[in-house]
Amino acid sequence: MRIIKFILRTVYYSFFVLAVLFILIAASIRFSPFVQTIVVQKLSGYASEKLGYPISIQSAKFTWLDNVTLGGLKINNPKGGDMIDIESLKVNFKLESLQDSTNLKLDNVVLTRPKIVLELDEITGKQNIDEFISQINKLLGSSNPKKQKGRGQIFSIEKAQIIDGIFVYKDNQTKPRTEPNRFDETHFTINNLNAQVEKFQAIRDTISLFADINGVDQKTGLNIKRLKTDFLICNKSMVFNKLYAHFGNTIIRDYLRFDFNSQKDMSDFYSKVHIKANFDSSYFAKNDLIKFIPDLKKYDDNWNITGQMNGTVDHFVLDKAKVNFGKNSRLKGKFELVGLPDIDKLFMKLNFINSNIQITDLKSYLDAGTVNSLGKLGHIALNGDFEGSTNKFKTRGTFETNLGKATTDLSMILNKNTSLTEYSGFLELNDFKIGELLGEEKQLKNITMSGNIKGNGLSAKEAVLDVNGSIKNIDFNGYQYRNLNVQGKLQKQLFEGNLSIKDSNLVFAMKGIVDLRNNKENFNLTGDLAKAN
Repeated sequence: MRIIKFILRTVYYSFFVLAVLFILIAASIRFSPFVQTIVVQKLSGYASEKLGYPISIQSAKFTWLDNVTLGGLKINNPKGGDMIDIESLKVNFKLESLQDSTNLKLDNVVLTRPKIVLELDEITGKQNIDEFISQINKLLGSSNPKKQKGRGQIFSIEKAQIIDGIFVYKDNQTKPRTEPNRFDETHFTINNLNAQVEKFQAIRDTISLFADINGVDQKTGLNIKRLKTDFLICNKSMVFNKLYAHFGNTIIRDYLRFDFNSQKDMSDFYSKVHIKANFDSSYFAKNDLIKFIPDLKKYDDNWNITGQMNGTVDHFVLDKAKVNFGKNSRLKGKFELVGLPDIDKLFMKLNFINSNIQITDLKSYLDAGTVNSLGKLGHIALNGDFEGSTNKFKTRGTFETNLGKATTDLSMILNKNTSLTEYSGFLELNDFKIGELLGEEKQLKNITMSGNIKGNGLSAKEAVLDVNGSIKNIDFNGYQYRNLNVQGKLQKQLFEGNLSIKDSNLVFAMKGIVDLRNNKENFNLTGDLAKAN
């Protein structure tokens, strides 16, 4: 998102500088091309002295009093180094538009191979072009726009074009990133910058325009295939309306707004810039996003997102969300995320509504052991809440799976070694194929139960489980037992604790051990047997 902001600032600065240039142009229209060049060069020297920024123009040519071409336009920083370098600047205008200094209008502008260098001072943090524009405002008598009456000076361009431009951004208060293939938001260069611009207008601190732009990031090779938007920027806001941003394989649309206290907040973009966005079927490709968030490398997936975002990158809410991932998974609801871009510290509060997950789609997010253990659940339709990280969380809701229905209020800590995966809380199963899940289909079939559980392990061979609950019915060894109450520990087909049953063929309340290990049925129980058929 931040790269979009800087590209449009490039267009903004390129055209704003034209305001002062055409004050020079107006004074030289009446002369021949040779004399025009001399006059413009003299006037640019005068402007250099007044502004404190060295300005040079190699050539100037006027045609029919309403077309001008400037060649070799350069504006340098006072401390040295390029700020603006334009090979050719062609402008079409009406003479009368140059006579009103409060409403300067240009019909068409073409910048060929411009280079714009936006640089932050290492001591003050101020942007070089901001300082330059401040000097222009002083020269034009607008150093304090708040004291002026009315709308202030207006500078507008009906149509404009940038051909094969370069934009360079340098934050001299920070060191460049050294990681290869990672976009450096504090030091970057956009090459092959081309743009079509319409309805450019600058009024005091507010710039608006329509832009259609493409370019390539020099370091990462990220191809900005198309950036199309109605754009507005002022001192504390930046708005992208009717946005279509296509970079690499990623497509973002349709509305984006940044709010900040000052432009300096951009140096701490993730935590200080407030974002409001409406994502409309936006597609985020992992191979593009890892250039900004390297931690995403571990997730072999892409995401299609619709929803309304509100917050900062490191703490935001995505409301009315639809997130498609994997081959057949869709999450819907309201999602709050804290901790980005550091995936390892990510904390989530997710409210799911009519969502669907294919277990195999989780292979990019969970370890292979956990996915294999849960694989028999197949497709899950869920409604509920999730709070925590990807490996330590609380979940509450209903889950319709290939094996049956589950209602949970559980805390879980996942582990790559599934025997160490921990869980505790309330669990209700309705006609659930528990035997298939545990790999014990021959002896154990379906179960309907509810109760509290605490334990670890995700298979029958490794599970250690404390249970306190009631079993409405359970199919075991070809018979369906009903009305059981269980309180005890279950471990690898070994149960120790209290067990009571009120079945039509069996009624008892006993305490002891039930051992089903090694295909044997050993019972060591004491209690009351009221009925046995």
